[in-house]
Amino acid sequence: MAIAAYTAGIPLLDRRSQKAAQQFLNQELDHAGELAGLIKQAGGKGIKPAASYDFGRPRTSTDVKQLLRRIELMQITAYLQMLPTLSPGSVRAAVTTVLSNDAQHLAVLRASLDLEPAAAFVTGLE
Repeated sequence: MAIAAYTAGIPLLDRRSQKAAQQFLNQELDHAGELAGLIKQAGGKGIKPAASYDFGRPRTSTDVKQLLRRIELMQITAYLQMLPTLSPGSVRAAVTTVLSNDAQHLAVLRASLDLEPAAAFVTGLE
């Protein structure tokens, strides 16, 4: 979902935000590849992305940033919930790295929306 949202939203962002969002998109693509590899290595099958997502109709840069903020928060919440169930430690470490990077995305998005950026680093809650 994050990959689709960044891909669709980048053209609607202001120039400064486009640069950061493109970097975040590249990182989300890396995350998806790493997580798919971990799932395959464990003998599982990943979930394929949906053919489309209902993101509403964001029209402004602010609308897109709000959408991306919500998606990053959903990802962080999911990682925090699943983290205690993961093993071995190397898998937990890999997921923790992805979670930390998504928390960075969330902090940047919150700051760009004039919200307190540090809230995400403590609990994943806003």
